[in-house]
Amino acid sequence: MRRRPQEALQSTVAEARISSLLFEDYRAPLNAKLNGEPLRLHHALVAGVGTILSTAGIVLGILLEYGLPLLFWCAPLFFPGRRVWRPFPTNPPECGTRIS
Repeated sequence: MRRRPQEALQSTVAEARISSLLFEDYRAPLNAKLNGEPLRLHHALVAGVGTILSTAGIVLGILLEYGLPLLFWCAPLFFPGRRVWRPFPTNPPECGTRIS
């Protein structure tokens, strides 16, 4: 009795079909032969931007280091200096009569 289910199973397996689809993923290698030129340009660009930012930082540091004390001392001295300078006229005063 055991043989009969086994025979039925074998006939089912004999009729089964296997279908498969095979895809090949092939990518051709890049043969650009650039000899590192874009890499050198990239490094030069990065170095140039770094230099610009470094220079801007140095200028900002100098302005903050020397500019703030100068501003601190020039602001209070501006008004007294202006008062001292004002009495000296730039144009001579005109007389009542004009000579033509």
